[in-house]
Amino acid sequence: MARIDKNDPSSGPLLSTSTILILSGFLIGVTIGKIVAADLSPYVLACGLSGFLAFIAFDTAASRRELARQIEEQESMEKRLDKHMHSVSTFRLDSSAESQDSSRRSAGSPQEALLS
Repeated sequence: MARIDKNDPSSGPLLSTSTILILSGFLIGVTIGKIVAADLSPYVLACGLSGFLAFIAFDTAASRRELARQIEEQESMEKRLDKHMHSVSTFRLDSSAESQDSSRRSAGSPQEALLS
């Protein structure tokens, strides 16, 4: 499988959300400045407003994707930490249980200690 280089400009999208916003602002400005013919003005304004709404939609979707990625990364980190802490605590509990067993064996039962 081929790797995609994120720094390679040719691997990115053809139009970014910033480009859509800039072009939409240009179309709205052309309409407000009355540079286009009066009969085309509503259509050019509608295109500019549509582009602006598309920018908002793309930006919202990107924000949600980023938030989902951050939540997933945090959950992954918490699972790894829990797994690590569980393995460390299990190791220590097993070690301390073995040391307690060996000390009990060396001391004998409490009844033997009282009798001697």
